[in-house]
Amino acid sequence: MKKESDSWMLTFCDLLMLLLTFFVLLYSMSSIYPEYLKILKKSFLRTTVWGIGGLSATEMREIREVMLILKSLKFVSSGIPYKKALKENEYKKLEEILGHDVWIRSRQGGASIVFRGDMLFDSGKAELKKECLPVLEKIAKVINFTVCPISIEGHTDDRPIHTPKYPSNWELSLFRASSVLKYFMDKKINPSRFSIGGYAHTRPLYPNNSEENRAKNRRVEIVFWR
Repeated sequence: MKKESDSWMLTFCDLLMLLLTFFVLLYSMSSIYPEYLKILKKSFLRTTVWGIGGLSATEMREIREVMLILKSLKFVSSGIPYKKALKENEYKKLEEILGHDVWIRSRQGGASIVFRGDMLFDSGKAELKKECLPVLEKIAKVINFTVCPISIEGHTDDRPIHTPKYPSNWELSLFRASSVLKYFMDKKINPSRFSIGGYAHTRPLYPNNSEENRAKNRRVEIVFWR
């Protein structure tokens, strides 16, 4: 009986020997090929549960929350106000993560993350504000964790624009969508997943009868399709 009860020690000793050999090998590599160890460390961090792409636990939690809300809204009838479509706790979480000027709405065939134009751009311009980059960074991380097709849509209010660079709202809305796309391209996201469009004032969410409504209609939508 004693011989049988001690048999596990052989396997345990083999395991210790293998571990010892492994660490000796690592030590020898550290002095000969230190650059290889750096590459190995980076690869390991990208594939560990709490270190995917160098993300922190908080970033992973935020990505998960946004993805769950997007998924739920993809199966909600379009046209329902997003505050009614979301549970109260989901609405509060979304505001904490993305801020007050970003919301998510259901679409026929998908869901959109909607940015108020004033948050992303100065009036009559299509260059991204520095202040909006942290939120776009979060959206880029969400996109990286999805595989669905994505379209970026630019929209304006009904007030016309006539400048040498933007002869009309069509050009302005398209250039704004292009600026957001370029930001994501700089993050090395697969370009084949994207399409863009500029719709000028033709697809308002609200009647253009007040400054508040016009501000809501000036927007960029990032659409996650089913």
